[in-house]
Amino acid sequence: MGTLNKSRAYLCGAIDYAPDLGVGWREEIIRKSKEANLGIRYIDPCNKPAGCTQEVEDGVRLVDKFRKNGQWEEMRQFVKGFRREDLRFTDIVDFLIIKVDPDVHMCGSYDELFLAERQRKPIFCIIEDGIERLPTWLFGVFHLENIFTSVDECIEHLKKLDAMPPEELDSCWVLIGQHIDTDADS
Repeated sequence: MGTLNKSRAYLCGAIDYAPDLGVGWREEIIRKSKEANLGIRYIDPCNKPAGCTQEVEDGVRLVDKFRKNGQWEEMRQFVKGFRREDLRFTDIVDFLIIKVDPDVHMCGSYDELFLAERQRKPIFCIIEDGIERLPTWLFGVFHLENIFTSVDECIEHLKKLDAMPPEELDSCWVLIGQHIDTDADS
């Protein structure tokens, strides 16, 4: 395992209106990363750590239950909880990977993306339709070399970064997650 071993990455992207609630691409990147022995620790909002707010249970979004029953205050409180957690996850990771599909509305993903940008974290974008479909505003956010058309392309790029000595990484890399492990992580 190399430079990215024990780094932390947040998997950002649409959940609300994604056909599979955003689960498929996240599972794919985690699986392929493990197969490549990258040692990256992913935070997946579709499969949050125990003790965190779970947005999806048994394939059903809890907000859909609140909507159906007109429980607006309960929905507001629930969303405030997981929004806070997701933004906090963005705070603690070393880098962010976002999947952008211009045909699927995103909301919280933009909040997370722009937070990571303000924190000057490395950000990788997967847009399967190609860069020509990237929303205009996002050209001001991503480095062109960090835009990919598939999970496989993104994994290949991460493998190259993993093979580099840490001092050769771009200055936006601050791999602090490797240095703050607890005994429980070992």
